[in-house]
Amino acid sequence: MTASGIFKIATMVVFYLLAAALTVAVSATGDFVTAQSKLPWLRALADNATHGLVALLCWVMVSGKPLQAANVQDSILCGLFGCAVDVDHFLAAKSLKIEDATNLGTRPFLHCSSVVLASLLAAALMGKLYGQVLVYKVALIALVAVASHHLRDSIRRGLWLWPFGSRSEE
Repeated sequence: MTASGIFKIATMVVFYLLAAALTVAVSATGDFVTAQSKLPWLRALADNATHGLVALLCWVMVSGKPLQAANVQDSILCGLFGCAVDVDHFLAAKSLKIEDATNLGTRPFLHCSSVVLASLLAAALMGKLYGQVLVYKVALIALVAVASHHLRDSIRRGLWLWPFGSRSEE
């Protein structure tokens, strides 16, 4: 291996370590702000923004092309998908009030990890199988966004794996 090859690998390793550290820092900061806030709208905003930033950073790490400008749009889309998962709270509450959306008796439908992730994986596989590059790419971006959202939520509530149920300490 040449010196330039070793340098390129070392650069990528450092990049991924820094990106992973930044992801942990963003998540910890978001959790801290969420836990400290007494205002429901600020808690929801901090939690949702954290989901978006974590999803964005996860796409940067898993996309395989973190230093390319073309990846910026995909990373932003992943972040937006990471935020969009929580829209189901308002749908389940049948209300736009933050208090209603954050005080549900059960978890909303987009938080069912097994069904949502299996559906996105199936969409990605179908896109790949039928040569639909855009379907494949968007499904993978959504898969990373939803997986990062669910894994971050699972720290507090566990994963909801239908038909097996969920661990919940709420």
